[in-house]
Amino acid sequence: MRTVVLTREERGSIGNMDTSQKPIRILVSDDDESLRSVLKQVLSMDGYEVTLAASGEEALAAFKKDPCSLIITDITMGKMSGMKLLQEIKRLRPDTQVIIMTSNLGSQYITEL
Repeated sequence: MRTVVLTREERGSIGNMDTSQKPIRILVSDDDESLRSVLKQVLSMDGYEVTLAASGEEALAAFKKDPCSLIITDITMGKMSGMKLLQEIKRLRPDTQVIIMTSNLGSQYITEL
C-alpha cells in the first residue's frame, strides 16, 4: 500500500486554482457525521469537490454511480468496513487512491494493512 501526501502548492489553493479545470473529486466515508462534515468543510475550502457517505455500502454505491480519484474512509463502520470498501474499490478501479483513517486500530486490522 502506498501513501501519497500533497503539499498545498501541489494541490493548488483556491485562489490559484485554474477554474477551467474540474476540481478533484473526493469521496469521504465515515459513520461519524461530525467528522464527515469537518472533512467536507476543510477539503471544500481547498477547492475539492466532496461527496459524503455515512457507510461503506453508501460509499460503494456512490462510487459505482460516479467514480472519483480519491476516497477517504474510516476503517471501522457498520456492516462494511473500510478494509472491505478498499477491496471493492480496488477490484472495480485499481488506480483509485484510498486513504484509510481510524481513531482506534484494533489488532484484527494490523495484519490486513
